[in-house]
Amino acid sequence: MLAEDGHVVTVLEKDATPLPASASEAFEKWNRRGVPQVRHSHAFLAPVSNGIRDRAPELREKLLAAGAEVIGFERMARAAFCDPVFEPCDAEISLLAVRRITVE
Repeated sequence: MLAEDGHVVTVLEKDATPLPASASEAFEKWNRRGVPQVRHSHAFLAPVSNGIRDRAPELREKLLAAGAEVIGFERMARAAFCDPVFEPCDAEISLLAVRRITVE
């Protein structure tokens, strides 16, 4: 997004390993010694999830195609509480759950 806004961006990578061909291969085989938490689950909270939805829809589609999942607040509340009451703006609250290594 910074590059698209005209900024010069340099990405530095500590682990000099070849990039995997797919998100599944990355999760199963990519040896990222410099990132010990690489196989942890990850979720973008609503402000970032909505930012990706609004400013980078192509990134969102790629993440969804690679296995990311949108988890809405209403779904989470219904799983945790009996008969929750919602406000209209609650529909805008969702997480984007994705493996950290898939994002990288």
